[in-house]
Amino acid sequence: MTLATRVLNRLTLLVLAACGIAVAVAAAWPVVNSGTPMPLVDPVEAAMRSTGIASAAWAWIVAGALAVLMVIALAIVLTRPVRHERAAVDDGGITIDDDVIADLLRDALADVPDILSVTAITQRRRARRIVRARIQVRPRADLALLQRRVAAAVGDADRRLGLAVPLVVQLTGGLRSTFAHERRVA
Repeated sequence: MTLATRVLNRLTLLVLAACGIAVAVAAAWPVVNSGTPMPLVDPVEAAMRSTGIASAAWAWIVAGALAVLMVIALAIVLTRPVRHERAAVDDGGITIDDDVIADLLRDALADVPDILSVTAITQRRRARRIVRARIQVRPRADLALLQRRVAAAVGDADRRLGLAVPLVVQLTGGLRSTFAHERRVA
């Protein structure tokens, strides 16, 4: 996610939250204040009456504006380029799935007890494919050891594939890692 899309997402959420709070306040005002009308509603209602447009027409105007916003939102969502790809490598008739990359990394890191799971997805960034490997680790794991082992696993995966795959490794924790039990070796 780029900075621009992140900012746009946050602004959209802020506007939706402000609208939700305004609707909640307008709905709760008569209940909290013993049925007295909201002081901000009177000037808005007077301005609506002064335009000469019937109140039913105002409802249709608002509905039309919301419908236009909905169409614009759908157009934005449906015209965005697909950034997720299934194939990490698709060159010369040879296709390597991103699950293969995850399996190679998982096999190379199988003896590391602090690693809970390994997943990989391929994304398209600036007309290039990049594989993002997500490695979930336990809390308080030895990060220096993990860094060395992950670097060795990436090198091993590149050697076994016969080519260097553009790879971004993300070490994560999370709720699952917080409640995970230690591995027991018999």
